[in-house]
Amino acid sequence: IPNDAALSAIIHGDGANGQGLLAQARSGCIFVEMSTVSPTLSQTIATELKLHGIRYLRCPVSGSTALARNGELTVLASGDESAWQETETLLDLLATRKFYLGANEEARYMKLVLNTLVGATSSILGEALVLGAKGGLAPRQMMDVISESAVASPLVKYKKEMVSNLDFTPAFSVAQMIKDFMLITDAGRSNQVPMVVANTILQQYIAASNVGYAEQDFFALFDWMREGGGLDLKE
Repeated sequence: IPNDAALSAIIHGDGANGQGLLAQARSGCIFVEMSTVSPTLSQTIATELKLHGIRYLRCPVSGSTALARNGELTVLASGDESAWQETETLLDLLATRKFYLGANEEARYMKLVLNTLVGATSSILGEALVLGAKGGLAPRQMMDVISESAVASPLVKYKKEMVSNLDFTPAFSVAQMIKDFMLITDAGRSNQVPMVVANTILQQYIAASNVGYAEQDFFALFDWMREGGGLDLKE
């Protein structure tokens, strides 16, 4: 479910003859939805599902593709608590960490919090690496040190080889990050939260997308910044 439009189509049907979940699901069932969508749409759907007697568990996940393959994701859940209790065993097949955060849109906001930090990591790391490259350091040298420093994180370590080799085969693309940062900044506006840095980072992703990075991994912000800085590290 890549975006709000896809989730809405699942719920309401898509096209003249399409019947969505509302028309087909029986009262009392549980709908577990695991994508990253806007809190606004999620709340609207929650109201509609409740009127039909359907228990709605918002259940976005966090983690890399490698963690997904190994069943080691982090589940962030909110919504109907009885649905959470009944689906915990199934969720154990996907995740090693699970958090029930509340009865409403808490999981949606928690996912946006995490994605803000994830997307910002690529941005600030890219700027730092370009600065170091200007001083004669190679990407691998810098990533070796960073990965053993106080600012090391599972994300930075996971992306170490990608950045070191300048191979940005996508695990999560720039285009996908643009979608997420639009959700983040929209949520900020809706709640009157000034998202000054997040809005700047969104513009960086859009600029990178516009010059050919849309389907590369979002850590390709470093490559985009490298080219903008006139550095040819592949020589």
